[in-house]
Amino acid sequence: MNIYSWHERNWANLFIDTKRFPHGLILYGPRDSGINNFASIAGKRLICSNSNKTERYCGICQNCSWFDSQSHPDFISVNNDSLDEKNIIKIDSIRNLKDFFELSSHQKNGKKVAVIYDAHQMNLAASNALLKILEEPPNDSVIILTTSNLSSLLPTIKSRSRLESFSKPSYEDATNFLKTINKDHQYPFLQFYNSNPLALINDCENHPLLIEIISSLKLGKKFDLSDIDGRWFSNGLIWLINLLQKWSYDILLSKLVNQQYYFPNEELTINQLARSSNTSALLKFQKMLMDVKLYATSPVNKEINLDIIFIYYRKIFI
Repeated sequence: MNIYSWHERNWANLFIDTKRFPHGLILYGPRDSGINNFASIAGKRLICSNSNKTERYCGICQNCSWFDSQSHPDFISVNNDSLDEKNIIKIDSIRNLKDFFELSSHQKNGKKVAVIYDAHQMNLAASNALLKILEEPPNDSVIILTTSNLSSLLPTIKSRSRLESFSKPSYEDATNFLKTINKDHQYPFLQFYNSNPLALINDCENHPLLIEIISSLKLGKKFDLSDIDGRWFSNGLIWLINLLQKWSYDILLSKLVNQQYYFPNEELTINQLARSSNTSALLKFQKMLMDVKLYATSPVNKEINLDIIFIYYRKIFI
């Protein structure tokens, strides 16, 4: 277990002085940026008996062993197991933190550490309960929150915590990471996921479906509505609309400046589609997709909507 290379700066910022580590820490950044992984390793670093400036944690002490077996008495986490059926972190989970911090540390002069993953999923009651803990934090306590939606946290929680911003990896970081884990064959998909290798890997099971849909889109004016398969909805209408937005955006980009962004490996086909496209129709199609996206989560007849979308898609091409 290690942090990602694009998080080295964040690690250096936080662990320059562990004796003055904040009681409340909020790690925030894009989804699939790896901040949950970072939070776990930071928790282990704070618990480890032998960690130093050169080692994130020793990995061999009793504390590291307990942490790895998820049985350390001085560490607690609130994660997906704590969510209810509506993906909400409820007050009971935060009350468990209060009980946890009331107990003395197992280690002499040791820290008690709690991590709340995806803290934006707390409801108001849970948020207020957490605020009470942060207002009067126990000695040698650390509460780490992760979130991809910082604005959803109470301003008072943010004001009582240190904020640490995480950015997505650069394209170079992303390609190096994929090479390191022997997934460099997935480079062609990377731009579709905005150069985020973790998002790419987490969605790898959908790559065959992605390829199938793109194969149909490559037909342009010859696209056949009978090609639409029920599996295209398996990830929800928004996932499909995002794909269509990126595909049509690349056609528009090629039309205007002879470039592509999301599908660099489809350069030849996109250039051909761009030459046979109408700019006004492309812009109208983009607006239509944005409109559909606004109500995509409500009960709608997805099949009818898709038929209409692809009828308009064919009209893009002359």
